[in-house]
Amino acid sequence: MPRASSSHDTPVMRQYRDVKGRYPGALVFFRLGDFYEMFYEDAVAASKALGLALTSRDKGKEDPVPMCGVPHHSVKTYLQRLLEQGFKVAVCEQLEDPSKAKGIVARDVVRVITPGSNVDTDLLEASQANYLACVVPADSEASSGPFGIAAADISTGEMLVMDAADEAELAGELARLDPREVLIPPAWKALEAFLAERSPRASRTPFAPARDFLDPGRSASRIRDFIEDAPGLGPRAASAAASVLDYLASTQPGLDLPIRRIVPSSPSEHLVLDDNTIRHLEIVRAATGDRKGSLVGWMDRTCTPMGGRLLHAWILAPLVDVSAIRRRQDGVEALLGDSGARDEIRRLLGSACDIDRIVSRAVLRASTPREIGSLRSTLSLLPALSRLLSGLSTPGDAPPVEIPPVDPSLADTLERALVDTPPPIAREGGIFRRGYRPDLDDLVELSTSGKDAMARMEQGEREATSISSLKIRYNKVFGYFIEVTKPNLHLVPERYIRKQTLATGERYVTADLTDLEGRILTADDRRKALEESMFQDLVSLVARHEPDLRRLGEALARLDVLASFAALAARHGYVRPRVVSSGRILIRAGRHPVVEAFGAPDGFVPNDVDLDVDAHRLWIITGPNMSGKSTFMRQVALSAIMAQAGSFIPAREAEIGVADRIFTRVGASDNLSWGQSTFMVEMTETATILRHATRRSLVVLDEVGRGTSTFDGMSIAWAVAEHLHDAVGSRTLFATHYHELTSLAETHPNAANYNATATEYGDRVVFLRKIEPGSASRSYGIQVARLAGLPEKVLRRARRILEDLESGRGPAAPGTDRTQMSLFEPAPARPDTLRETLAGIDVNGLTPLEALALLARLKDLS
Repeated sequence: MPRASSSHDTPVMRQYRDVKGRYPGALVFFRLGDFYEMFYEDAVAASKALGLALTSRDKGKEDPVPMCGVPHHSVKTYLQRLLEQGFKVAVCEQLEDPSKAKGIVARDVVRVITPGSNVDTDLLEASQANYLACVVPADSEASSGPFGIAAADISTGEMLVMDAADEAELAGELARLDPREVLIPPAWKALEAFLAERSPRASRTPFAPARDFLDPGRSASRIRDFIEDAPGLGPRAASAAASVLDYLASTQPGLDLPIRRIVPSSPSEHLVLDDNTIRHLEIVRAATGDRKGSLVGWMDRTCTPMGGRLLHAWILAPLVDVSAIRRRQDGVEALLGDSGARDEIRRLLGSACDIDRIVSRAVLRASTPREIGSLRSTLSLLPALSRLLSGLSTPGDAPPVEIPPVDPSLADTLERALVDTPPPIAREGGIFRRGYRPDLDDLVELSTSGKDAMARMEQGEREATSISSLKIRYNKVFGYFIEVTKPNLHLVPERYIRKQTLATGERYVTADLTDLEGRILTADDRRKALEESMFQDLVSLVARHEPDLRRLGEALARLDVLASFAALAARHGYVRPRVVSSGRILIRAGRHPVVEAFGAPDGFVPNDVDLDVDAHRLWIITGPNMSGKSTFMRQVALSAIMAQAGSFIPAREAEIGVADRIFTRVGASDNLSWGQSTFMVEMTETATILRHATRRSLVVLDEVGRGTSTFDGMSIAWAVAEHLHDAVGSRTLFATHYHELTSLAETHPNAANYNATATEYGDRVVFLRKIEPGSASRSYGIQVARLAGLPEKVLRRARRILEDLESGRGPAAPGTDRTQMSLFEPAPARPDTLRETLAGIDVNGLTPLEALALLARLKDLS
């Protein structure tokens, strides 16, 4: 910020520069009257980001100050746009009434709003958590692991910590959390580059104290400043947690944080989905980037924001404990079996407020009367919900969710205190019922009757002066005044004191008007001040009940998700899978939940699967493009995810052996920012799978090796399939166009061939979408090209080349006489070269892969 010149070194600008000096990394929204103003470089940045007109303060001076501003009543719109662009905003408010201030108005920053520390419900996505994360690597010079991770959502009071062994686990956790802001120690540039690629939605914020917190003792001490009963954490996780808490405290000056506990998390506690799997299976976002068309978007039938966030969390971190999964299934089954109770529960939940975020705002003293009113309404729903839940028939006679008790005095106080429809803001009053506080009633009566008295005075003055158009008006500059138009000025009595001359008339005051004004304005101001104080007492009361309200929010969110699962199952015929600890995945007539809903106009063709680590654990799936191989493999993975989350699944019947991890390698894409080709991306993802997959994992591989030459690709695909079958032993669905891989089933007892069926009608192909035993006889590539719209001339040429290739000849140019030797055909190999090569072969020692490579070599020599 430039040094101030004497021409604009005013008290207000000195006050602004002092605030800006304390918050150099944020745009300072400096309240001046009805506007939030920005100056200097903040004004330049904000005008560009928001499309505002850039003006200047002290126009005409030698060194004017750049300035822009936004109206206070629409500030949330502008804040939303700035947060979406990754800005931080320090909101500097007027701390006293400007009309009563002596000298310069006191101002200070009341909160710092960043993408990851926002608590304003109008600026948050209701059904998604809003995490601030911190990543602390072991090596300060690189992005290599292990890593400590902490993530807090200040809007709900949730805080998680975890360790990640390497970059793959870090990427998976970031994909699951999807943070809006990530704290990075400033010197660690390699980590910043990694996060820019793996978590592009997150704003990356350098935060120096994280380096200091690498001392475990200092980290633990800082955590205890906020949380008394904090768990023991590893040094990196503790450093990350301390940094998160310290940063959040800096954004809420002088206030308690609504975070009361830290929850350690471990990959072993849930089904691990890495970032590639989340993307490939379109779990959170479809290929278009939209939530619609994703698994979460399809499954989310929740009625509350809390439920929406919990469903999102359950799908991205399914359970691995069979008993816990079955308890969720029991709840879904109970709600599915009683449609009347389920519909009434969902109707009541639709009226519930976002308890988690309202409680957090109460702790931060940021609640509005309308929010506290919605909490009162939610508390009134509890008796009916408890009654409905107790009437459900469930295994073990326990309801799907126990509604925890909340001190009845809270609901009673809120009911007695608040009007039926509380206002959106507190400063104008109108919050409390008559009879709640007698002293408030007196002030309300005085302010109300005073306004009636002003109307009576106006009528009396009209009659006394015979000026029928006389009006008593009010503005913030003059207060109350009598306004008389020019044609009636000759009727004005001497007792009127001139206040202001207008083009259309004059404004006056009288001694009686001034006296009445004093009584009215004093009563109104005292009423507003008393109501605001009383409302803050009410907010403090809610904050004191935080533990009970947090438990209530968790229970209602859980009930909402279970009811959502039940509603989905009822509407679409989903069944309860048998979840077991064995290594089998058996699904009869399984369907892809999203494709069935949005992409199958002629009806979805169901398919069976039977993967078993002790039987056929490796399925080699062949068949033409567009025949349904990818959809089939994805639906198996999605069914496993749904089942382990506790949901019913789209099938006729199913048995799901719990998986510890699900890996996918599908699609083709370059990673230009990291200088990686399609093949490099494919190999990197495949390497991650081979390093981390276990016997309990489910692996989905689609066309491994297609990004390079045929023989290289086939060799890699063969070796990968063998490794998964022999060394890892995981349940694997392996789709390929390398038909040679089908011979694996002949030499590997736990491998089996399956194919996506199709049939021909003349030159056309019809895909039957059925997965059946056996390998495909051909790929129908030319028929698929016809469906894609390639010109008929190109298709005819492709068929001719295919015939030449299948007959063992190379493709001839159009019109070429095959009896004439081409100049470009290789000369026959010398007989002694072939003999030498054949003589050196150890037939008994050849592996299938080496035999294929040898055949290719002999073909080149022939």
